[in-house]
Amino acid sequence: VEIDLEVAAQAAMRRAAGGGEAALVRAAMEVLFDDRSLRGNTDGYYDPRNSFVDHVLRRKKGIPISLACTFVAVAERAGVARGRAAPGPR
Repeated sequence: VEIDLEVAAQAAMRRAAGGGEAALVRAAMEVLFDDRSLRGNTDGYYDPRNSFVDHVLRRKKGIPISLACTFVAVAERAGVARGRAAPGPR
């Protein structure tokens, strides 16, 4: 899991290319949700595997909190300050 998160963070850093924290947040979202196609598990919301990040990364689907935790883990590894890895206006 650690390797997958680190690889995603490195991809986000390359994509953001020095564009600052907002660019890193956008890049992390693109890497996870566009490139890697992570999605909510609408067909099996109560599947226990939706709660484990390793399963979310492997299966590319999970519940909102698992997707959010995965996003934060990648964004922080890419250099976004702890507590600032949230999309939307500030």
